[in-house]
Amino acid sequence: MTTGGHIWMYEALHLTEISRAYDNSMDKEGVVRSDYSTNETHVADRQIIRMMLALPDLVLIRGEMY
Repeated sequence: MTTGGHIWMYEALHLTEISRAYDNSMDKEGVVRSDYSTNETHVADRQIIRMMLALPDLVLIRGEMY
C-alpha cells in the first residue's frame, strides 16, 4: 500500500513495527524520539490497520494461488 512518499509491504511490517516503537520511545532526557527522529506526523495508522484487516482475505487468495 502506498501513500504520498511512503510504502508499506506485508513482508516488511516487522521493520515498520520496530521503527514505530523507536519513534514512540523516550530518550535519556525524556523527549519522545518522534520529535526529532522522523517526520512521523503523517497518518500511517489507517493504512496499517487496513492492511491488517485485509490479511484474512489475502491468506485465502494466496492459498488458492499456490
